[in-house]
Amino acid sequence: MAVGIVAQCSNRLSTAIHDDEFLAYALRDGAGQQGASLVPPRKVLVADDSALTRGILSARIAKAGFEVLLCSSVASAEAVDATQLSCALLDLDLGDGEGTEVAATLRAASPELPIAFFSGSATAQPSAQALGPVFAKPEELEDAIGWIFAHAT
Repeated sequence: MAVGIVAQCSNRLSTAIHDDEFLAYALRDGAGQQGASLVPPRKVLVADDSALTRGILSARIAKAGFEVLLCSSVASAEAVDATQLSCALLDLDLGDGEGTEVAATLRAASPELPIAFFSGSATAQPSAQALGPVFAKPEELEDAIGWIFAHAT
């Protein structure tokens, strides 16, 4: 069951939709002001089985004005409509499968979708490197966020 929450805080409108494995969060500058336009936000998929990592990334990305779709598993990430995404940052090990599986599903629907990986493992999988850059967590957090900002257009 999904629950929608909309809250207006000063000049911003934030929206969250949450169920057991999926969270969508949007923060739009200027929302709620008289005459303000709600331009569709750029959507970023972040798939990571770590709630802490998802929380850190979503806060930083949403603060920059992007809509963040958070998934904690391969199953939930593969259910996302890739044609609506600007880019995706995927954990290589999602618990119920590999981020490269998600990447293949996303690319099948949207061949030009920019995809990067964020992994705590010491060595990056060559199959992941063939699909996009691989950032080490937590050491390359800022690099991963910078990549998102550059590709979420």
